[in-house]
Amino acid sequence: MPASLSASKRPRFLTFRSSKWFICSTAFIAVFTDSFLYGAIVPVLPFSLIDRSGVSPENVQFWLSALLVVFGLAVVMGSPLSGWAASRDVPRKTQFLFGLGIAFISTMLFCFGQAPWMMVTARAAQGFSASTVYLISLVLVADSIPSSEIGSWTGMVISGMNLGLLTGPPLGGLIYDKAGYYAVFETILVIIAFDFFLRLSMIEKQSAMYWARQDDPEAASEEPTGKSKSREEDHFSRTRIIAAGEENQERAPLVRQTSKRPKSRLASTFPTMHILLHSPRVLAAIGGSFTQTMLVTAFDPILPLFVHRTFGWGPTGSGLMFLTIGVPSLLGGLTGKLADVYGPKLISLVGFAITIPSLAALSAVTHKTTFMEVLLCVLLTLSGIGLSFVLAPLTSDLYGEVTLLAQQNPDVLDVRVAFAQAYAMYNAMMGLACAVGPALAGFLYKTMGWQVTVAFLALLCALGGLLVFRFTGSSPGTHEEEAETGV
Repeated sequence: MPASLSASKRPRFLTFRSSKWFICSTAFIAVFTDSFLYGAIVPVLPFSLIDRSGVSPENVQFWLSALLVVFGLAVVMGSPLSGWAASRDVPRKTQFLFGLGIAFISTMLFCFGQAPWMMVTARAAQGFSASTVYLISLVLVADSIPSSEIGSWTGMVISGMNLGLLTGPPLGGLIYDKAGYYAVFETILVIIAFDFFLRLSMIEKQSAMYWARQDDPEAASEEPTGKSKSREEDHFSRTRIIAAGEENQERAPLVRQTSKRPKSRLASTFPTMHILLHSPRVLAAIGGSFTQTMLVTAFDPILPLFVHRTFGWGPTGSGLMFLTIGVPSLLGGLTGKLADVYGPKLISLVGFAITIPSLAALSAVTHKTTFMEVLLCVLLTLSGIGLSFVLAPLTSDLYGEVTLLAQQNPDVLDVRVAFAQAYAMYNAMMGLACAVGPALAGFLYKTMGWQVTVAFLALLCALGGLLVFRFTGSSPGTHEEEAETGV
C-alpha cells in the first residue's frame, strides 16, 4: 500500500465516496464532460472558422474534417500511454485528474485561439484527454463492479458519453446564437469545475479496502472468501487471485495446452497483447465498437452542412438535428442490462438490424419539403436507436472475454494488465473510428454527395454486423460456462 495512504488520515464519508454508485457516477460525469466539450463546438466551428479564423467558405469542409481526424488520431496515440499507466500502480484518480487538466488546456485554446493551427492543437489536446478519460472510466467499472452487473454499469457510463454528444451540439449552437462565442466556453468551464470536484472526491476500491482493514484489523487476517467482506471487495480479490494463478488447478489442461504452442517474438515480448489479439471475440468486440463509433462520428462534418444547404438551417437547427441521433443513445444502461440477461450477440445484432435499413433510406432525402425534413428526423432517430444497442453489449462482451482469458492463462495474464491493455486497444480503435468516420464521410460527401455517403455507411454497418454475428458471445452465461468446461 502506498506510503501516502499510511501517512494520511481516514477520509471522510469513505463508504459513500468509495461506493460503486459514486465511482460509476464520477466515471459517468467524466465521459460526459469530455464528450460535451467535443460536441458543443461541432455546430459552432463552421461559423467560427469563417468569422474568427478567416477560413474561406469553400475550405470549411476541409478544416472540419481535419479537426475531427486530428481528435481521433490523438486518441489513438494517447491510448497506449494511458494503457501503460493503467497497467502500472499509477492511481486511477491521478490519471483522471491528469486527463481533466488536458481538457482544461484544450478549452482555453479553443476559447482564445483564432488561427486554424490553434484549433488543430486544441482538438489534439481533446483527443489526448479522451484517451485517458474513457480508458480509466472503463477500468474503474471493471475494478469496482461484480461481473454479473458489468453490462448495465458499463452501459450507464457509456451513456454519459452519449449524453454529452447529445446535449453538446444543440446547447453549443443555441448558446452561440444567443450569447456569442465566449459563452459556449464559459458553460464548458462550469461543467469542468463540477467534474473536478467529483474526481477529487472519489476514493478507489483499493484505497477503501485499506481503510476498512485499518478499522477492522481482524478482517484483514480472514480468508479471501470470508463472509465479512463486501461484494465489491470480494470481486476485486477474486480477480487478483485469478491473476496470481491461485485458481489454475482446475484449468490446468488449458494452461498446458497454451504452453505447448510455439512462442513467436510477439508472444515472448508482449504476451498479454499476443493473447488478446488472438481472441476472435476480443477482435469482434473492438471491431463492432469501431463500426458503431465511426457511424456516429461520420455525421459530425456532413450533417450541419447538409441541413444548411438542403433546408437552409443555421447553427441552432443543425445542432438540434444531432438530438435525433443522441437521444436514443441514452438507452445505453438499458441495452447493457439486456445484454446481461439475453447475451451481447442478440442485443447488438438487433441494433445492427435497425441501423442498416435506416442509413440506407437516408439517401431518399434529397430536397426541401416538410415531408423530407420529417423523414430525415425519423430515419436519424431510428439509426440512433439501432446504434444505441451496439456499444454497451460489445463492451460487456470484451470484459467477459478478457476475464475468461485471464482464467485460462493465469501464469501469463495479470487481470489488471489484461484489462488495461484490452481497453487501451478498444480506446485506440474508438479514436481511430473518430478519425476515419469524419474523414471518410467528409470526402464522400464532398466528392459524391449525400446519397452515396449514407449508402456507403449502411454497407459498413452491415460488415460490422457480420463480424459480430460470427464471433460475439451468444448468451449471458457464455463466459462462465466456458471457464467451467474449458472449451
